[in-house]
Amino acid sequence: MAQAARLAGEAGADIIDINMGCSVKKVAKSGSGAALLKDLIKTEKLIKAVRKAIALPLTIKIRSGWKEGQPAYRTLARIAEESGIDALVIHPRYATQGFSGEADWLIVAELKERLHIPVMGSGDIISPSQALALKKQTHCDGIMIGRQALRTPWIFKKIKEMEAGGPPGQPDPEERRGWLISYWQWIEENYQGPAQIKALRRTLFVLTRGLPASGEFRQNVALAPTKERLKVLFEEYFESLIALE
Repeated sequence: MAQAARLAGEAGADIIDINMGCSVKKVAKSGSGAALLKDLIKTEKLIKAVRKAIALPLTIKIRSGWKEGQPAYRTLARIAEESGIDALVIHPRYATQGFSGEADWLIVAELKERLHIPVMGSGDIISPSQALALKKQTHCDGIMIGRQALRTPWIFKKIKEMEAGGPPGQPDPEERRGWLISYWQWIEENYQGPAQIKALRRTLFVLTRGLPASGEFRQNVALAPTKERLKVLFEEYFESLIALE
């Protein structure tokens, strides 16, 4: 881990984060991700080794613990602060919960009171209003948004607009079209062949959810055999939406 952190820094990384929150089985079964919450002696050695290896800002993301009844967040947060971690992100669920149940925001508030380093909260943020509620209830220093950022990438802009007193509105079709064009360009630069088509389909599925006649549009997207056909469908669909405005 220390060597990987050094290499990342040499490659131009601005920050190093150790993710101890991933509960996906193929990650955890190798002792990585949230499995580190089960062995805090090993985890402390890991954190200290990485901290010693780099001068870059170092953060960690954790969960409440591996399973309910065995909280690890208090001990691990203390270890992190004493080891020179610059900030901590807490997803207040246990690893065995996955994404079931509800995130316990009281844990975020508790760590904010206990620690002197910045504490960021995560979990169940699906709207700008919930993001602001988390910040208000816990006084956390920042918010990490995971799954919802993939579904509504404009959520960060909407949070800032609400903080400035604006309404929690949704982007209009023209704004969504702009998001899709930027994603499209990125996918073309980073994917090739069948993987490119798959990535384009997935993006069109996600970023049109909830729009008028989007169900029929997504059905057509699922059947489109080529990138060129996807582009025609995309352009025709958004032209029809904009015409309705």
